[in-house]
Amino acid sequence: MHGRRGATTCEGRTIDAMSSFRVICVLYHEFTGISGNIGTAKAFVFEERRMGKRGWFVWQQVTHKPQIHLHGMESLHFIGRPSFSLFWSMEDDHSSLLAYNFRWPNEFEIVPLPGHIRGSALRVMDINNTNLVHVVCLQGDNLSIFAQRTYHSTDWVLRKSLQLMEATRELAGHKDEHFRGSTKIVSTSMSSIVFSPAEETWLFSIDFETMEVAKCKYKAHSSTCVAYPCELPWLPALRACIVRCSRRGRGRCSDICIC
Repeated sequence: MHGRRGATTCEGRTIDAMSSFRVICVLYHEFTGISGNIGTAKAFVFEERRMGKRGWFVWQQVTHKPQIHLHGMESLHFIGRPSFSLFWSMEDDHSSLLAYNFRWPNEFEIVPLPGHIRGSALRVMDINNTNLVHVVCLQGDNLSIFAQRTYHSTDWVLRKSLQLMEATRELAGHKDEHFRGSTKIVSTSMSSIVFSPAEETWLFSIDFETMEVAKCKYKAHSSTCVAYPCELPWLPALRACIVRCSRRGRGRCSDICIC
């Protein structure tokens, strides 16, 4: 879900709520007549119509040319939302990422990765509101942060690196055994990232600016997913036809389809 903030009151105070937003539904489209559960990715960007009758319409349909070939709906993994973009890793292609930017035409983009980080645990993020695309790469207990200025560029710059086993040695509860297995990325923000051993719940964070390590408190009700909190005054119900209206001839339907 992508939103725009910035509404103000008559006194000039900022309202901490999204004035408008778009909902992006990424779908797996399986090819017919082809064995092996092969398909491709499609996306529909829904936006609320504010003029006239309230409703939702398909603002944009997103594809990729030539089509991306995926093996099953689990082939795509969402790995982050920096600035105006969304990124996914692809199990069928460890050499690149799938990206969609709200400012681009209605197509996905393929973003090549540095050759030596393929197959690693990845997160893509916006660090401190910069215009750079940052990729956080975790290989074993080795952390690397790369930056790229443009999506089409293959030139990545290594900004930060750290060995997690040594960096966390002074933290309470540290064990070398924590890093003999895999380490997972639990959550991210624009200033830090939280890690944990895959087999145990021992959370610690790293500040991007200083690379300082700190112990995190575990909350039993906390989620281990990347979260983007958003509070809405109501629960939207999406009712939008994805094909052009054959009766009224005014674009796609925004209410219950009567075609």
